Amino acid sequence: MPTGKECQEMTTHLERMPTGIPGLDEVLMGGLIPRRTYLIVGRTGTGKTVLSLQWLLAGQKMGEQGLYISLAEPVDEIAKNVASFGWSVEGLAVRELVPSRASIPVEEEYTVFPPSDVESTSIWNAIYQAVEEVRPSRLVIDSVAQLRALSVDEYQFRKQILTLVKWLNQQGCTTLLIFEPSIAEHETSLTLAVDGVIRLWHEVGEAKLLTLRGLQVDKMRGSDFLSGIHAMRITNQGLVVFPHRIEPPAVSVPASGQVPSGVPELDEMLHGGIEIGTSTIISGPAGVGKTTLAI
Repeated sequence: MPTGKECQEMTTHLERMPTGIPGLDEVLMGGLIPRRTYLIVGRTGTGKTVLSLQWLLAGQKMGEQGLYISLAEPVDEIAKNVASFGWSVEGLAVRELVPSRASIPVEEEYTVFPPSDVESTSIWNAIYQAVEEVRPSRLVIDSVAQLRALSVDEYQFRKQILTLVKWLNQQGCTTLLIFEPSIAEHETSLTLAVDGVIRLWHEVGEAKLLTLRGLQVDKMRGSDFLSGIHAMRITNQGLVVFPHRIEPPAVSVPASGQVPSGVPELDEMLHGGIEIGTSTIISGPAGVGKTTLAI
């Protein structure tokens, strides 16, 4: 088994993909490991979409092809939301795979089979097709909670998601799967399937005036990371992470020798003074001079 130092050296020499998010690369020991799949977990409003788009746009600046697959939010709404940060989705491949209910003609509504039986296969196939067409280096699927809702049961979802993750890794994609943990018991399949889990959270402070945001890494297969909760902010330029650093204590070697007492006769009795690094009790009844000797 490798030692802790060897594990750290292995982590340091792994190829890394910068996230483009200030502070996050430090938490991840340099960035994400390419050609792997990561789960971004958080409730609505925690910043999952901001994080994923900021990551895609960082890759675009480095000449990497990005693909954003939306399974719930319309593409035009996504474009409006990122415009507030001064961002543009132009140059990114964006696919909206779930039509709104209003776009389905009345005669085409499902009357015999539930939507999960009709839509599930086509949605999964559409994801594979979009990836084959675009051949992205960076991929975001937002959100896999919709895929879970379309699956007949937990077994079918687990089988489908494991197959998808394995295939994406083989295609050379680095993938972010967005997930809202509304049904906690269904998170297990996703956690087992992916290579890393990054969790976002937010809560309102006691004074009801501030929203506290945080980020933590629950899992990073094959790599170390800065554990714990790291403060986070969503600014007008995007998401910023403030790593919570735990500095190792300074190692000091205690000095050796003796400390003179200041009383020559006492030092003579003690053969030079009190040993450094020891504790000495000065004992005696009131009035014998304990305080005077100590001073």
